[in-house]
Amino acid sequence: KGEIDVFGQIMHLDYDQRKKVLDYLLELSENHKMEIRLIQGSLPDQMEFLPPFSLITSDNSSYLKVFNQNLREIRIFQVNRPELADMYRAFAKEIWNFDSSVVNDDKDSINSYIRHLIVNIELLSYSQS
Repeated sequence: KGEIDVFGQIMHLDYDQRKKVLDYLLELSENHKMEIRLIQGSLPDQMEFLPPFSLITSDNSSYLKVFNQNLREIRIFQVNRPELADMYRAFAKEIWNFDSSVVNDDKDSINSYIRHLIVNIELLSYSQS
């Protein structure tokens, strides 16, 4: 859809902007030794009914940002529970270290996929012209 969430601000990217983001990601991956993991397959169907959310954690507190699409509003909750940060870190570590049937960590394969997305965006931009 070309939507990106930047600190709670929903932005709609046109084709040129989408291409710039992917070009930058590819540059980081190829030339700056940034590690990327790509979740293979699709997320469970139930995920489409969950509101988009973000979790910001620190050693002192955690903030949960929830965007309700029906009401078009953002709610931010401060959660002073160290367990929440621990749960998030455990989840991130699990996703990062999942086996290769779930998470692709092959750099060449991921870079090839990003290049494929860039070509798709270029084709779509020509068809919209």
